[in-house]
Formats: sequence, C-alpha cells, structure tokens
Amino acid sequence: LNNWIITLAAKDSILFAGSSGGIYSSDDNGANWVVDTSGLNSAYVTSIIVKGNDLFAGTNNAGVFLSTNDGKNWAEQNTGLTNTNINALAVNGSNIFAGTNGGGVFLSTDNSESWNSVREGPVEATAFAFYGNKVFVGDGARGIYLTINNGVNWTRVDSGLGNYNITSFVIKDNFIFAGTNGGVFRSPLDDLIAGIETNRNNLPENFSLSQNYPNPFNPSTIINYQIPKSGLVTLKVYDILGRVIATLVNEEKPVGSYEINFNGSRLSSGIYFYRIQAGGYTSIKKMILLK
Repeated sequence: LNNWIITLAAKDSILFAGSSGGIYSSDDNGANWVVDTSGLNSAYVTSIIVKGNDLFAGTNNAGVFLSTNDGKNWAEQNTGLTNTNINALAVNGSNIFAGTNGGGVFLSTDNSESWNSVREGPVEATAFAFYGNKVFVGDGARGIYLTINNGVNWTRVDSGLGNYNITSFVIKDNFIFAGTNGGVFRSPLDDLIAGIETNRNNLPENFSLSQNYPNPFNPSTIINYQIPKSGLVTLKVYDILGRVIATLVNEEKPVGSYEINFNGSRLSSGIYFYRIQAGGYTSIKKMILLK
C-alpha cells in the first residue's frame, strides 16, 4: 500500500484508498490491499466518491474516471472537461461536481458522461458542501463561494474568515465548518443563506432586450438587456442595409441586468437596428437617430 493516502471511500464492504500511486481496495477491513488501476491513466488520485453502484475517481492530471465494477476496471469520463487537474469530486442528488485546479467548477447531470463549466465563481475549487440545493465551494486561495442554482451565479460568503486556503467542509447543527491550513472556522448557515436568497429574488428570470431610450435620439441613447444565465453575449448595431456599424458587447457575462450607452455622433440621421444574441436568445429592435 502506497503510504501517501490522499482520499478514502467505502462502498458496501469494500474500502478504497486513493494515493499518489493509484487506487487500492480492501475487502477485509484494511488487513490486505490490492491495487486497482486497469484503465486508470493517472497514478495520482485526489478524490474518490460513490454514487449508487458507481465509483468515480478524480486525478490531478488525467481528469475523471468511472468504475461500474467496484474498481476492477476504469473508463475515462472527460467529455467537456477542459481542465483535468481534479482537486475534489462531490455528489448532490443526481448531480456530480468536479473542482479543478485553476479551471473552476464543472457540473455533470448525466452521471459524468459530459461536463459543463460553471466557472463564474471559484477558480481553484478544493472542497464542497451541500445544504439542500445550496452548494458551498472552497477556493484554495480566494475563500468560500455559494450558489443556489448550480453555478448559474455565485456569491462570496467568507466575511470574517481568517484564512482563505480551504481544505474541507462539514455541516453540523445548522453551522458550516471550514477547515483551512490555519485552523477551523464556522458560520451559522442561516446568516449566509438569508442574504443570498434576498439577492436571488432580484436576479432576472428571463432574457430580454428593452427598447432604447430616448428614441428618436441625438446623439446618445441607452440600451438595457437582461440575462438569467451566464454566457457569451453579443450586442451589435446595424444600418438599414444590414451592415455592422458597432459592436457594443462581445464577451462572457454573468447573470444580471445591463445598461449600454450608444453614441451615434459619427453617424448620419436614419433608421438603425440593434440585435442581441445570448444563450440561444435573439432579439432585434429598431431605433431612430434624428439630428
């Protein structure tokens, strides 16, 4: 048995130990161990979790692996996983979360067959804790994040935390405890969650593009839009012939409401159009520049 044991897990009568030398298993309460590495393309195992009859292993350089036969064979499960340096794996209901080193958090809703990035929050995700639909994530350098919608948006919840190097969590008696490389900190769950629920009520629930105002305008006008899901947003202005004359937004945006000031001082009077594309949503509005 490799002496550097990084993670432990139990499934039925079998113990599993992830180490810097692969995964070991024992069916006699640790008296004897055998190595289980068939199909495992990494010797450095950082996390092992159990979900139903399946076993998942996270590695620090080869991503996530799945075993359906108690660790005898492993299959790579990295579709959509753009960062394969896994710090931690965790299960909450039907969801699997993977915390990476430098790539943020990834979520799988199909038992690890595919992964989606929910990177807007923590970058170096090292630990998870769950309280119903509330997901706490420890960032190895930036404190604690909380999401109540599986990573659509995140909020820092580490006020008063004396050490941001989070290594582990546990929830007990309506408190969340955070283990760090400098001790243990705790906070009442209700205090953290109350503010998040209030903020969540103010977030947009639908995509929308508002009519510019004033309209007609000279030379400036305001354009507002809302997005209920983080992602790539493009907002462009076109002339009557369909030519792009200005790109107002072309970047990843978090959930929220936005206001853009468009200045048409260099344009001629006439009819123009502005178009938004975001998360499959497209909308076009007409505006009139009248000098």
